[in-house]
Formats: sequence, C-alpha cells, structure tokens
Amino acid sequence: MTTRSPCVHVSVEVLVLGPSTSSRVVRVSEPQGELTMCTVADLGESADPLTIRELISGSQLAVSSDGLCSASVRTSQGAEVVVHSVVGVMEPRFRRTSPYEGTRILSLDGHSAFVWGKVDGHPVGLWRLDGIGGTFVAELDKLMRPRSAHGELVCGVNQDGHHCLTPWGELWPAHERALIVPHQDGLCIVEEIKGVPYAYDLRADGEIAPFHALTLQDAERPVGVVNWQGRLMLAVARGSQSWLVELNRRVQGEQPLRIRVDGTLHGVWASPGGKTLAMLVQPRGPWKDIRRLQLSDGRVVFEGAYQMDVSSLCWSPNQTELAVKITQRDGFARGFRERIVGTSVDRPIASGLSVREMLVDDHGRLAALIQHDGLYDQPIIGGRAGTQVPLAWNLHNTLQGGIRWTTIHDDRILTWTQSPPTIRVAGHTMR
Repeated sequence: MTTRSPCVHVSVEVLVLGPSTSSRVVRVSEPQGELTMCTVADLGESADPLTIRELISGSQLAVSSDGLCSASVRTSQGAEVVVHSVVGVMEPRFRRTSPYEGTRILSLDGHSAFVWGKVDGHPVGLWRLDGIGGTFVAELDKLMRPRSAHGELVCGVNQDGHHCLTPWGELWPAHERALIVPHQDGLCIVEEIKGVPYAYDLRADGEIAPFHALTLQDAERPVGVVNWQGRLMLAVARGSQSWLVELNRRVQGEQPLRIRVDGTLHGVWASPGGKTLAMLVQPRGPWKDIRRLQLSDGRVVFEGAYQMDVSSLCWSPNQTELAVKITQRDGFARGFRERIVGTSVDRPIASGLSVREMLVDDHGRLAALIQHDGLYDQPIIGGRAGTQVPLAWNLHNTLQGGIRWTTIHDDRILTWTQSPPTIRVAGHTMR
C-alpha cells in the first residue's frame, strides 16, 4: 500500500495519470460547487470486488470516518500486519486466533489504528497502533456486537464474563443483556444485579453514581436507554402502555421527567446529538402487526405493517429529520418489497435493487444514496446517478456541509467529496 496521494480538485474535466498506462477521467456536468477526488490507497492488482467486500465485512479493510485514509490487514511471512495508507506497516505483528478469526480493525485516523488481535507474548485483546509501535489496551478474548445502538461501543467476552470498553480505555464488566449508552460524562448502564434491575452512571474518574434500583412492576420491561436533550431516559414498556423515565435529574431537587407513550414501545433511538428521539410503537388496537414510527416532537414518520432495518436509521445534519429502510409484504407478488420512508420521503426500492446507505438533508429529503443491483454499486448524489462501480460505501456528510463517499476503482481506493452549495453530480467515469 502506498502513501496517499494529494487530492485532485475537479471543475469540468481533469485527467489524472496513474502509475500504469491507463488514465482516469472525471466528468461533472453543470458544476456548482466542487467535486474532489482523493486517491486513498493502492490495493494491488489481485484485488477483486468479492474479496474486498469480504475484507470489509471481516474488519480487515477499513477507511477512516472522514474517508481520507485506510488500513488493511495483510499476511507477511506467516503473520498478519496492519498497513496504514499514511503510516505504512504498523507494529507489532499479529497471528490468527483461529482459521476463521483474524486481526480486526475497529477504527482508525490519520496516524493510528485501533485493532483487536493476538500478539505473541500477550493475551488476545485490544491494541492501539501508531507509527512508533503498539500499545496493549485490554484483554478481550472475543468481540461481540453491542446491544446498544451505538456502533462505536466495543464489547466482548473474557473468561470472567462480558465486558464493554469505556471511553477512557478500561474494561467494565456488564451483563451481556445490559443497556449501555455513552454520554459526555461516561457510560449509563442499566442491568440486573442479583435479580434486581439497577441504573447507574460510570464516570472517567472511577466514580460509580447509582441512580436507583428500578422499581419495575410485573410485565414491565426496559426497552432502551437514550441521551435526549441532556437527560438520560429509560424506555419502559408494559402491555399497551409505555413510559420514558428520566434517570439523571439535571437540577438538584428537580422531579424526574416521566413521559407517557400510548402503545407498546418496541425500540427507541436518539439522534447523534440527542436532540430528537425516534420511537417504534405498537398502537392500541386489535392489529398486532401494526407499527408506528414516531418522533419525540409528535410527528409520525410511518405507520403500517412492516419490518424496520434499525441499522439504516439516517438523521439529517440538524437532527430533526429522519429516514429509514423498511420491508413490507407485497400482496401481488407474494413476496417482500423494500421502501425508504421518512419525515419527507416515501420511496419504493425497485425490484432487484437494494439501498446500502443514504443521507437526508435538513428538509428530510434524500440527499444521497448508494444502491446495489446485485453486481455493482451506484452512488446517486443530489438526484443524479453516478457511474456504476464495483464497490461504494462510507457515505456521510462533511463538517463543511458537503457529501463524501468512497469507491473502489480497479486497484485503488478513491474518496469523492461533493462540496456545497448545490449537490448535483451527473456522473463520473473511470477508465
């Protein structure tokens, strides 16, 4: 893997010569704003889309959250090494824990990577790697998907039980069915201890602030914990009645906030900054398969019989608008069909296509999406369809208000940025 090359700023047409005889051409029609292409890394001529997808799904190829650097796990002299697109080969060397489980890249930035794996002389666990070397963070025998909706939360299992990684780099024992939400002061955890449900706050200074033992009545069940407008709220469901109960009082002596939700809560999710909540509710009535997705400001996003892909929840930059992918039974075809629904969008997904990622703007409209036809990915930015590519992912908003996504072209990882004021890409062609 080579060091990342400088970005190429594109107006109408720019020819970028690579190390081989092939050329790369970017075309933009009606340019308003600026399209930028960055070559992030070279993958090698043997790379193919199927192998790359397997590497990404196995956390052995990753790009940073800004899309401007990457890291991959490669085999060298019988060991696994992490190769960073800026730093290069990173020490130490890892070995596979089994034929089916290798080193995994959990996150990275421009100068370091956070990985899980096995190094000789150390237990299996978490490592922080940079250009100088590696630092062992914590022992963790096996990674697990957290029950929390927060994908950045690292959880796993040791011989002495289930643990989660705190924001300050220490492992904390918590039941595998615990509800855990990060917030500015640490972690809020709701779990059963000797059969009694407790809610407590774990802080960086080592202090444990027990809120209280939860006095749940018969048939009441905790659904989730969310950070909403500076308040940590516990969602509780019981039959056809549910509540949002405040755990941390923001003012000393203030009565905890308690909000009634009509219907049975099946899930609750907060926008990234905690401004707005989304709640999946089963309304009162005889129709047991009806679900209503509603927001904390009272708006109903969608109601009907459907299954919701929680991982597709997409909030607008201002945290007030929402879109999500759902699946409904198709009465005519006797199968299932997918739709994107939201505060300002209701768009069926054509048969044979699937939507991998999407963005909505501050008006709730679809700003961008990546769709897949079973063979190729196609970025659609501002309503304009780009050229089909072997792989596209990492679709996100930039801090400057633009849209950024990463693609694979031949043997290179490229990241594109469409800057404001107007996101209108007619297409780009690689040849």
